[in-house]
Amino acid sequence: MDRSAEQPGPRSATFDAFMRLQTGQPERTIADRINDKSRPTWEQYKKDNEHRFDAADLKQMLEYRRELDASREAALKDKKKKHKKHKKHKKKKRGRPPQATTA
Repeated sequence: MDRSAEQPGPRSATFDAFMRLQTGQPERTIADRINDKSRPTWEQYKKDNEHRFDAADLKQMLEYRRELDASREAALKDKKKKHKKHKKHKKKKRGRPPQATTA
């Protein structure tokens, strides 16, 4: 079987980068990267990385965030109360006494 008669498959990103480096071509543009034929779809990516999107971990993270928010709110309330207790009263401005006029 003649190898030249076969249709080449899609080139990998590594091979493409290697060929660009060897031929002195610039790096791929964002449009090139987006339109890459070997780029997985969102559904394929979710399927391959479903361990990252585990619902139990998400629930744990949300609960932890709620705890952090509650502790932050409590700290801010305490700080506001302390601030009100120690707030200095402004001195009232006193007017200058009238100057004596010399005649």
